[in-house]
Amino acid sequence: RKSVLLFASGPHGVEIRRSTDVSAAAPSASPLSPPEKEAAAQSGESWSAPWQMQPAIGVAQAMYHPKSDAVLVLHRHPAPVNGSCEQICGRWVSKSTDDGSSFSDPVPAGKGDIGATWGSGLAHGIALRSGRLAAAYRTDCSDRGQPGYHCTDNFFITDRALLSDDGGASWYAGGAVPHAKRSDWTESNLAELGNGSVVLTSRMFEHTDNERSWAISHDGAKSWAKEWSFSSRSVGNYGPEGNTEGSLLAAKNGSKLLFAHPTTYSLQVGGGRDNLTVSESDDGGASWTTSAWGLVYRGGSAYSDMALLPNGSIGVAWERGRYQYISFA
Repeated sequence: RKSVLLFASGPHGVEIRRSTDVSAAAPSASPLSPPEKEAAAQSGESWSAPWQMQPAIGVAQAMYHPKSDAVLVLHRHPAPVNGSCEQICGRWVSKSTDDGSSFSDPVPAGKGDIGATWGSGLAHGIALRSGRLAAAYRTDCSDRGQPGYHCTDNFFITDRALLSDDGGASWYAGGAVPHAKRSDWTESNLAELGNGSVVLTSRMFEHTDNERSWAISHDGAKSWAKEWSFSSRSVGNYGPEGNTEGSLLAAKNGSKLLFAHPTTYSLQVGGGRDNLTVSESDDGGASWTTSAWGLVYRGGSAYSDMALLPNGSIGVAWERGRYQYISFA
């Protein structure tokens, strides 16, 4: 709303970058890092130098809460002691009330299944029209005596949403996605449709066909009514796709879904993920189309996130090359 774009990243801490002059005429690969090795952006965008939100561990999900005009970032335990799941699986939250210029010290997001994850959605969380905050996250294990999933030999990784109905002051876990094929869900992302339904998309961690799965909720991500999948060889006309994270965004007041992902994948030495592409769906993710405009970057491309800018433009941030750079278009 204020034309302030935040980017949170960092494997050893949550690093925040801010831009206050994002232009509609963005070049195809504006560099975020490292700036000393890249040409300057041509259209006027500028990014602050990264600063680390201390203390915090990476894997961060940022979201904007319109009612309180605050930015919240969910991240891992700030100071693990013994490396156990109880120590490092928990979700913590930091808050900014100055458009991301500074953040509060992290506080625990909650107990139980909220502290039962090794991985999160790796992209932004969302504020639903109801005011609820929702962030996708992955359940791997849970604290002893708490309900939910545990680290066992026959355990299946699953996804669900971490929810807050009070602007991020407290959080609770929604229900797990259906497991029609008893497979592992991971690195999921959320978007809200115009009718208020919430769609979740997930990489399938251990499928030999590298399927991508989807689920839909009609109660604000508390439970999931339906699950469906696409083969990596067809992926509903938005592929083929390697086994990787893909980012999801609702556009045009929720009537359209956009999905960003690399469309090629190689297991050969020196190979990797390429051709970052944005596909579109007008039926809530049931079917997809990919047009020429959707190719963001033809070279090495991996994980991504997207943002809807105030002027209606779509911004994409992604890992470029063989993970040397973070770029924005």
